[in-house]
Amino acid sequence: MITNLSGSTADIAGINVADGKSITASTWDESVDVSREYKGLWLNLYSKLNSNGINLQNVSIQLPLRQIDLDTVNSNIKNNDRWGYLNNCSTFASKIWNSIASGSSKVGAGAMNTPASLAKSITKVGRPGFNL
Repeated sequence: MITNLSGSTADIAGINVADGKSITASTWDESVDVSREYKGLWLNLYSKLNSNGINLQNVSIQLPLRQIDLDTVNSNIKNNDRWGYLNNCSTFASKIWNSIASGSSKVGAGAMNTPASLAKSITKVGRPGFNL
């Protein structure tokens, strides 16, 4: 999720996002939802509930973005508009985060790139006492 705190409208993933508003970007496999035929980038698709209405365990870390960082994020979002078993949502999220993170604030999605591995890595980076 990217939240615009710039004081004015900002271009995030090709969408004009008003100050104080957020946008989510992720890749998605259409087989998860047969009503979708597209395997790739989806904006504002994710919620905190899965398709069975079960509350998901969310983990997060945050990093302020300068305009140069947002430009990098936007470029990486545009260039990673595809989904595959070896290039899934966890791969996408870690690529986007790592394109602007530095050193020990980088995350990993594991050898097989899974949400569970990425969540562990995010939790480790966001541990108390760690400064971004």
